Amino acid sequence: GGHWLTPYGIWIVDHGSPVIIGVRRPFPIGEELIPEHQTGISIYGSSLIGTSELGYSLSLSNGRGPIDNYQELDKNKAVTGRLWVTNESPLGNISLGFTTYRGRYTDRITRFVVASSGAVGNEYITRNRYDELSLAGDVRWVWHDLILQSELIRRETAIDDRFRAATLPLPGLPPGFAPDFRTTAYYVMAAYRLPWLNLMPFFGY
Repeated sequence: GGHWLTPYGIWIVDHGSPVIIGVRRPFPIGEELIPEHQTGISIYGSSLIGTSELGYSLSLSNGRGPIDNYQELDKNKAVTGRLWVTNESPLGNISLGFTTYRGRYTDRITRFVVASSGAVGNEYITRNRYDELSLAGDVRWVWHDLILQSELIRRETAIDDRFRAATLPLPGLPPGFAPDFRTTAYYVMAAYRLPWLNLMPFFGY
């Protein structure tokens, strides 16, 4: 319980050397299509079955928001689930994982008001709200000094119609509103550790 790194993919779950091969985050991780950190509770575990290890994690949190580190601005908890398997064999270490995240983003402001009766208090005004669903998959193969890894994330965002922003009209077209949207991003990376000076050239896309 508390504030923790979201358990998804390769880069976030295993965020130390030698997994961090490049000098900067891959695009899907930097865009936070799944929140990097969350505040709430999380359970996780794993079990050995022969030469394979099966694991899971399940989390309940404040989700994404402007002050989600210590408070949520709606009563909708976010859920994150992950399943993964790792196998050791003469062909190397092969890992597969799947993660899903479901949550609601809410942004609001607080305004000090004075009623006609003279009573004073706070008024809460919601400025933005949308629901999001993210699905992610990851794969990694380690064979001796060779490492191949990839992550794919797909995020769907549905804006609450009450807070859907108007868009600027184009010439000859009527004004519209901001649409729901879908984002898909991935990266692939290959690296090989040389027997000299502990060097590891890598390629990433």
